[in-house]
Amino acid sequence: MPLNDEFVKEGRYEFIRDEVFRLEAKYSMPIEVSGNIPETINAQGWIYILSNPCMPGLLKIGMTTISPQARAKELSSSTGVPEKFAIEASYFSEDPRGDESRIHSALNDFRLNESREFFTCSVAVADEICRSFCLCDSKSTLEEIADDYSIICADKPIKLDLHEWFQEFGITAVGSKTNALRTIFQMGSERLDEMSADGLSIIIEDGEVRGIMSESHQSWLAYLEEIHEREILSGIYGPRPYGGF
Repeated sequence: MPLNDEFVKEGRYEFIRDEVFRLEAKYSMPIEVSGNIPETINAQGWIYILSNPCMPGLLKIGMTTISPQARAKELSSSTGVPEKFAIEASYFSEDPRGDESRIHSALNDFRLNESREFFTCSVAVADEICRSFCLCDSKSTLEEIADDYSIICADKPIKLDLHEWFQEFGITAVGSKTNALRTIFQMGSERLDEMSADGLSIIIEDGEVRGIMSESHQSWLAYLEEIHEREILSGIYGPRPYGGF
């Protein structure tokens, strides 16, 4: 449900548009309603599901730290494989090796051979299991991820340096900086809770911070707008207060 120029010009999804304006003013940051997940969101690896037309009924489920595309190409280059592997699905993982082990255990009844990563289950079954252990489907949208995560970070990890951070942000503190940081973290989490209540998550990318409106919040606003339009058509109409969501 992207908020693009066409929707704005046609006057569609006005509730979502008005909510975006309200939240941008409230939190002093740009708010998006749609987008693709940056590949840099994860530096650890992926879990993948591959199929091959020469192996009907079989799925290869494994992990990689390069990319699912590179792994599929690598496997397809083998002289013992007449056809190329196709990527059925892939998932971001913070612990690809551990997630792979847990997924293999959950699918043990479908495993063809204990020494091989091939399974006789459907893609739907494998997808359900993979989703339960991994971060998210790599084809998910930002608004879908915002339903489950309050912060989406696509930047590389930085070194923890409390002294430098306190200086950078002009925070003066006497005593334990670790304890002080915990209090600051708590105050920040309260702000995140407030944003979550407004249907927002934070995206951190290239050092910049912006908001993303969750898919569920957009769906709720679209539903409210649909009810509002029905009331207009039926003659039941009253003024809608701005930002009264």
